[in-house]
Amino acid sequence: MKAPSAAAFWLQFLALLPVTGVQGLWIKRRAQRMATRIENGATGRFGSGARQIAVLVTGESTAVGVGWDTPEQAVSMQFASQLASLGAAPVTWQVNGRNGARATDIVKLLATQYPKPPDPNRIAVVLLGANDVTALHSLRHWYEQLVAVRTRLRQRGYGSIFLAPVPPMWGFTLLPRPLRTVLGARARQLEAERIRVADVYPDVTALVTDFPLDTELLAEDGYHPGPAACAMWGNDLAVQVLASLQVSPGRVAP
Repeated sequence: MKAPSAAAFWLQFLALLPVTGVQGLWIKRRAQRMATRIENGATGRFGSGARQIAVLVTGESTAVGVGWDTPEQAVSMQFASQLASLGAAPVTWQVNGRNGARATDIVKLLATQYPKPPDPNRIAVVLLGANDVTALHSLRHWYEQLVAVRTRLRQRGYGSIFLAPVPPMWGFTLLPRPLRTVLGARARQLEAERIRVADVYPDVTALVTDFPLDTELLAEDGYHPGPAACAMWGNDLAVQVLASLQVSPGRVAP
């Protein structure tokens, strides 16, 4: 479905505000605060060998393991593990993120005093959007902050940047209508801007992974993906990243 125009969205938002405002407060009160399983700055390695892939996963709650029992179940770890397995190369990984983060927060988090030249073999995956949907900043602000994230990542030496899709809030069945309709429309708008960033910057790829929406695949809070969904999502991310880098599963890039 096409993203609504800015005027259409705000007309819908204002018309439904008396209802969605109450629903939003109800959701906020009943939302379960889940623990972060991966600390900001955590590092690790999967596999062994001389050639290696350097990976950074950065972003909001999905990056830092909210919604799961162990760090290994997080989409960040699932992605890095699958990347090592499918690419037949060791992967060194790092996570920079925060629960509740918006794009603006990640720009600040990624600031560095020691810039290095970007290397296409250093990969960054960005998981953002859910908190920016609810923030209701302008679309221009979202676009500019994604560009700023890209700039920060390049300053850190990451030459291949992958933007994961904005969570499809139109499909979050546990959100009541019309709140789900409004947030879904906003998510589509942000999604269109995410794709525009990739169209403008050759070193940025907009991934097209499907976010698992089956209720039984969600975490106990009903919003974050559960372990099975993370395994599926991590594998999907790894396959797409390897394909974009022109690395066939089982073959190390020269």
